[in-house]
Amino acid sequence: MEARVEQFIENNRLFGMETNVLVAVSGGPDSMALLAIMANLREKWKLNLFVVHVNHRLRGEESNKDAELVQSFSARLGVPCNVKDVDVAAFKAEHHVGTQQAARALRYQVFQGEMERVHATVLLTAHHGDDEVETAFMKLTRGTTPLTKLGIAATRPFANGVLARPLLEETKRSIVAYCNEKDIPYRIDQSNFSDAYTRNRFRMNMAPYLVEENPHIHKHIGRFDRWQEEDNHYLMEQAKAHLDQILTKKSEKSIELEIQALCLAPFPLQRRMIHLILNYLHLNVYGVNDMRVFPDAIEQIQAFLQTSAPSAQLDLPGRVQVKRSYGTCLFTTAPFIETKAYCHLLSIPGKVDTPLGVIRADTREELLELEHTDAVSFQVSQVAFPLYIRNRKPGDKLSPSGMSGSKKVNRLFIDRKVDRAKRDAWPLLVDANDSILWVPSLQTSRILTRSANVQGELLHVTFSQHKWP
Repeated sequence: MEARVEQFIENNRLFGMETNVLVAVSGGPDSMALLAIMANLREKWKLNLFVVHVNHRLRGEESNKDAELVQSFSARLGVPCNVKDVDVAAFKAEHHVGTQQAARALRYQVFQGEMERVHATVLLTAHHGDDEVETAFMKLTRGTTPLTKLGIAATRPFANGVLARPLLEETKRSIVAYCNEKDIPYRIDQSNFSDAYTRNRFRMNMAPYLVEENPHIHKHIGRFDRWQEEDNHYLMEQAKAHLDQILTKKSEKSIELEIQALCLAPFPLQRRMIHLILNYLHLNVYGVNDMRVFPDAIEQIQAFLQTSAPSAQLDLPGRVQVKRSYGTCLFTTAPFIETKAYCHLLSIPGKVDTPLGVIRADTREELLELEHTDAVSFQVSQVAFPLYIRNRKPGDKLSPSGMSGSKKVNRLFIDRKVDRAKRDAWPLLVDANDSILWVPSLQTSRILTRSANVQGELLHVTFSQHKWP
């Protein structure tokens, strides 16, 4: 087994020569075997070995005996050992978590502190092949999606270095046989046989059946997990590149894109692009970059984008809203602010700030073409003063230039595919009689139709929209 573990270390580049290595040892057969193997490799690899044991004090005298065994075996091997006691009960009460979660959090706090104390860049834990099988099936049972790693990583960043697991290709049976062959002492934690814990139920009820069906299942699960992780990494990079190409707007709290561009992408890329968007928004809201996966939300969004309604909204957990409007889709965590009715006098010269932009007015000599939809020019004598800037009211109509009859402002918004969320805030230029002269960026009124002979003072009004959002 020692040769296999050493080969695993080399193949996966867990660490190199002349490394300060901290071994987490609980006193069970797995970690005691790991410590023995590392002690045997110490001279060849020129390692500086250290042992840390965390006494959770959950089993009274049994916990103390675990600590004593680790200390005595470490001394026998000539490896410095540090035992740290933690108060799981106090942590549970303070953070309102379960026993296992509290014990794990405290354990890894100790590991980090000990790595810093001994200047170790590698922490070794004794997770093995059976653990990986259990983990894979536990995640599948809970509903883990293919976007996350299924098994246990051989290495991962931790503290000021890495956490590595050299025993991932070994079975529990081979580890116990190694301990018995090499006369390595170990203790059995009786709580491992309690069905109160999910992992124990999988270990006692499912794992034996799987191993009986295929004694090498841990190798197959490991290979499947590695290939799936590599495939997913490649697809995620493709999704990032594709998302960058189809984004139309992006801010801290919002991302906008064309629905057709997203839906034309292959489904595997669609799912990952939505995944990336949700995590981007989640990070900016909560400040945690944990790359959560939202399988239900991803499927809801995919179905939502296939609907035929021109405008619709989907509310998701985490304060995320998905809004589709005439071919565009907005993912946002920005709070919805209901637009209140407003009506402001437009001084000349002067300006009015509206929720969507700024209206400015001044007098000038030249006359702009009315086709310029973000600006309008007209003779002062054409309209009744004073002028106002207000938002829409129920039943609002205007007489569009170049057309006969009237048109409802709401119909204009629909025809011009104005986002439903912006309609109530859209500014209108009205005269003293409350007649609509101009719907900025959309339509002018026949009232402003001018003759070829322009005489008198000219008024120039512009609309500068705010940058999104």
